[in-house]
Order: sequence, then structure tokens, then C-alpha cells
Amino acid sequence: MRALNYLGVVGGTCASVLSRTRASEDPSVQLLPGKLPPQAELVFEDGFDKPELDPAWRVKLGRWSVVDGAMEGRGPDAFVLLQRDAGSSMRLEYTAWSDEPCDLSACLDLDATAVRPSGLFFQFGGMHNKTTGVSYANARLWDNAEPVIQPGVKYRVVCERWGLFVRYFIDGRLLYHGVTPERGQDGDVFAAFFIY
Repeated sequence: MRALNYLGVVGGTCASVLSRTRASEDPSVQLLPGKLPPQAELVFEDGFDKPELDPAWRVKLGRWSVVDGAMEGRGPDAFVLLQRDAGSSMRLEYTAWSDEPCDLSACLDLDATAVRPSGLFFQFGGMHNKTTGVSYANARLWDNAEPVIQPGVKYRVVCERWGLFVRYFIDGRLLYHGVTPERGQDGDVFAAFFIY
């Protein structure tokens, strides 16, 4: 089982996926680094509290469903798109966990026809839980052996794109801050999740 709980998308100039347990409701949940710009606004929210996925989700590969207040993906090769456009600047913030650690990855700014990770790819626990990294187009921007996914541990992940600038956080730790090698054409989908 690989799961995400609660999705909220902030758009205009950024996008966000947040834990269903909000910091105001649970003092143990810490707000993640990086302030949102004042022009940011919530454009999509999903608490995964209905028995079916919201129609904004488009399953491309694998099986995705709502189970116990979380979106669960089963693969191998499970890929789901969030059909919302947030422009060229966005923030994706989510909580994810797995009982079988391997690839709890996300993409930003990709094309709706994609069936595999593309756009700006934030890999977490890829290659059978041996690498975490950031890719854009055919370029590997950063990768490392750490952190790896531990069974049953919940991780807070933030993926950001601000024009050419990219940041990647896991559990509040900045893993990557850099620039994409080029500014390609904007995708028409805000985000996607991938498990393998």
C-alpha cells in the first residue's frame, strides 16, 4: 500500500498539497519551510473523504482509490494526474507513506497525455528505494542515496517550481535548490503522482 492523505492545491503563482491534519488542529504537525506569496490562492482541495476519487484525478496506470481517508495507489507502475493548471509557478505539498518502500514520487508541470513521469520529476525512493532526486526533461538536476523510504513512516514532501527555480524538501529538510537548465513549454496539468 502506498498512500497520500489530503490534497489542497494553491495556484495562481503556486500550488500545494497539505496533510489532512492541519497544523492548527494538531500541534505536532509543523509547517514546512518556504512562505507562500501573497497572490497564492487555493484552487483545489481533496480530503479523500468520499468513497471515490474526485473527477479532477485521472488514473493513467495502476489502481488508485480512496481508502480510510487517503488516496492509495497500487502498482507496479501506478500513475495518476491531477487535471488542474497552475501556471509556471506552483507548490505541491503532501504526506505520503508506504508499507512496501519504493517510489513515492511526484511531477509538476506536465502534459495531460503523459503516462509516465515527465515535466519536473521529484523522485523519492526510486530505483527500488536506492535514489531520491530531481529531473527535468532529459536532465538529472540532482540525486542522492538519502533519504530512503522506511516502511510505515509518514513523510512530508514539498515540491516547488517558481519559473526556472526549483526546490525540494522532505520532512522540512531542503534537499535541492537550483535552476532548470531551460524554460520549456508549460504543461497543461498541475501535478501527478507515481509509484513503482
